[in-house]
Amino acid sequence: STQSTGAMLYLAAKFRFHKATFPLQMKPVSRKRNSTTKQVNVAYQENDPPNWRTTYEKICLMRKQTKAPVDTLGCYSWMEDPNVPLKERRYRTLISLILSSQTKDTVNGEVMRKLIAHGLTVDNILETDDKTLDKLIYPCGFHQKKVEYIKKS
Repeated sequence: STQSTGAMLYLAAKFRFHKATFPLQMKPVSRKRNSTTKQVNVAYQENDPPNWRTTYEKICLMRKQTKAPVDTLGCYSWMEDPNVPLKERRYRTLISLILSSQTKDTVNGEVMRKLIAHGLTVDNILETDDKTLDKLIYPCGFHQKKVEYIKKS
């Protein structure tokens, strides 16, 4: 179907799958609902979709020619610093992930830079009061809820 082909192309572009991993082979699954078993049929494809390889190569070429905000402002832009310990890089990734929901990549990158300048470590964030943290992440959507999530993490 067109929808499953589109989904596979999206996954291929997003995760750079190789031909060996395609097609995604899905089999019918059984689900229990109210003590009765219901058989759910899921699409099963044996071969690559028509023109899949050509479309995938065009997507790869397009991504090489054009940079998206996530390429320059996403987590890779601040993760490349070799002086940051692995534990701290993982914490930065977690915080960036929390902030990314309902937030554009450009805003996420800007807020992450503010947090790093503030001192983005577990101990420092725990010592930071909620109002200050809220001011730092204010441009993000649902910033008040995200303050809670950051403190819990």
